[in-house]
Amino acid sequence: MARLKVNWTLLIVLVLSLVVLGLTVLGLRGWNRNYRAKIGKEKGLAAFEQKQWPEAAQYLGQYLGVYPTDTDMLLKYAQAQMNTKPV
Repeated sequence: MARLKVNWTLLIVLVLSLVVLGLTVLGLRGWNRNYRAKIGKEKGLAAFEQKQWPEAAQYLGQYLGVYPTDTDMLLKYAQAQMNTKPV
């Protein structure tokens, strides 16, 4: 009966490739999340200044999903929610 021979070089390259791919995905996810939070804060504050309450609440909510302990933005979000007219 023939024994199987393991190609260790191929196996190591595949494992390292998967590790690098996983780290890249995690890094890009973190970057994208922070970028979307930054854009949400900018657009939310602009809408808040223009008293566009639904848009301000939406964008500030995106920001607060990433940074829930920012009390200044939390107060602005609450004010935008309170000024939003029910549908």
